[in-house]
Amino acid sequence: MPTIAITGGIGSGKSTFTKILASSLGAETFDADLCSRRLLAEDPDVAAEVRAAFGAEVFGVDGRPERGALRALVFGEDPAPRRTLEAILHPRVRTAWRGWMEERLQKSPGAALLVEIPLLYETGAEAFFDHAIVVGCSLATQLSRLSGQRGLPEPIACRIIASQWALSDKIRRCDHLVWNDGPESCLRAQADRCARYFQAFP
Repeated sequence: MPTIAITGGIGSGKSTFTKILASSLGAETFDADLCSRRLLAEDPDVAAEVRAAFGAEVFGVDGRPERGALRALVFGEDPAPRRTLEAILHPRVRTAWRGWMEERLQKSPGAALLVEIPLLYETGAEAFFDHAIVVGCSLATQLSRLSGQRGLPEPIACRIIASQWALSDKIRRCDHLVWNDGPESCLRAQADRCARYFQAFP
C-alpha cells in the first residue's frame, strides 16, 4: 500500500477526510498540525526559541506559548513573524513525520500510511510520498467554517488563507482532488472511491 500525503487549505475538511480514508484502508495516520501544537505545548526547546523570538507576551499563565496570541501575531500585516515561527516548527515537524514513516515501514513494509500536512507544497514535502491528495472547497465555504466552527474573526481567517498557496496551484500539483463543499456523505463517497483505487492499484 502507498504512502499518502493529504493537504489543502485551512477549513477544507482535511482531517475529516483523513479519518474516513484511514478507516477504509486500515491505515495509520500522522497529523502535522497536531504535531506543531504538541511541540508548542510540550517541547522546552521550542518554548525557549519562541520566547527569544517573540517575548513573554505570547505566553500564557501556564508558562506555555498561547496559541491565540501567537496566531494574532504571526497572521498580522507583517509576514516576518510567521516565517520566524515556521522556521522554528517546520524542521522539527518534518523530522517527526519522516521518523514516524520510517519506523512504521520498517515494522510493516506494506502498510498504508496517511500524513496530513497543510503546508505540503509550501514546504516541498511532496517528494516523500507516493500520492498527494488535495482536499479543496470554495473560499466562501472556508470562511464559513472558520468563523462558524472555529470562531476565528474574518480578517484573521482571510490572512491565514492568504498565507497558504492558492488552491489552484495545489490542484495543479496533486495526484488526486477531493472537493468538499457539500455534506459529509459526499466526502465519505469520495473517500470510499479513493480507498478502492489505492486497494486496486497499490
